[in-house]
Amino acid sequence: MIKVLVILTLCFCLAGLVFKVSSIFRLGRLFEKKKMTLSSRIFQLNYSGAVFNILFQSRLFRAGKFRWLVHGLMVAGFGYLLMVHALDDWTWVLFEEYQPGIEPFRMLRNLAGLMVIAACLGFLLRRTQHSRINLERRRRGVRFKVKGTLTIMVILGLVSSGFLTEGLSIISETRFDQMVEDYSGLAGEDEQVHLKAYWAKYYQVAFLKNMKVLPGQDIGQARISLEQGYDLNETYCLECHTLPNTAFVSLPIARLATPFAPWATEFHLDRVMYFIHLGFGLALVGLLPFSRMFHLIAIPLASVKKRMTLKDLDVCMGFLDLAGLSACTQCGLCTKVCSVYPDY
Repeated sequence: MIKVLVILTLCFCLAGLVFKVSSIFRLGRLFEKKKMTLSSRIFQLNYSGAVFNILFQSRLFRAGKFRWLVHGLMVAGFGYLLMVHALDDWTWVLFEEYQPGIEPFRMLRNLAGLMVIAACLGFLLRRTQHSRINLERRRRGVRFKVKGTLTIMVILGLVSSGFLTEGLSIISETRFDQMVEDYSGLAGEDEQVHLKAYWAKYYQVAFLKNMKVLPGQDIGQARISLEQGYDLNETYCLECHTLPNTAFVSLPIARLATPFAPWATEFHLDRVMYFIHLGFGLALVGLLPFSRMFHLIAIPLASVKKRMTLKDLDVCMGFLDLAGLSACTQCGLCTKVCSVYPDY
């Protein structure tokens, strides 16, 4: 069911991208026959400048250092999460020994998620800090920009639900039992009790049945031993699951959720949160062509154009370039420079 939903979302996104990109060339208007269109100038474009701008956002750096920093955090953090986390089935191409539960990948995932959250908060801050500009916009009857804000909130929900999913998975007894059943040769409570004691102490798993049992006590015919738990962990678990101590965001969430472990286990909250996380991800992918995120496609198309000069005006002023218009995020930067030319 999940695979079908993912495939349908990807098809919807691809169809939207084809429609939007084709409309840039299809709807570009030529007001004078002697003028040159974007497609006729394709071999006169500034490819090297575009690559430099896309990778390092040089134009944005000149426009504003805070904006450049916020965008840099978003690109770096989200890019890592996309390549190493969301597409983890192909991560082995880059990292042969990759496992999501080992270091340094767990720590880097937390760091990247924190970078994205910081970027989202920075975007929201920029939208509210300019009180004078907002007042002028309200006077002109311009409403709050829901389109861009909605995209930010979806990204914020995606990353936040990811942290909650990981935190609830850390304390999940159900998840531990499933991993033991699938990947270990342990059978029976007497064999598993040592490993459970070790994971309860060092991996923060909340075992509801044995939460009051301490190492050295007897359970059935077994005496709980952390040393045996350590050996079992090295044999069956350590290759895919190192200690979660470096998960500096998810681990505190897990510790805060531990008192609610009985309800989390009963209602399978880790799985519920996983599906919420998946839902945010699919929503972001499906809305990519129709949301503010489309500037990820439009800005590279607009960036390949050479910088406008007075000599270029006679060549291309007769062409309405929808690549540049589609790349607009309504940041207001061009209006600070000139209020006439953008309207023209």
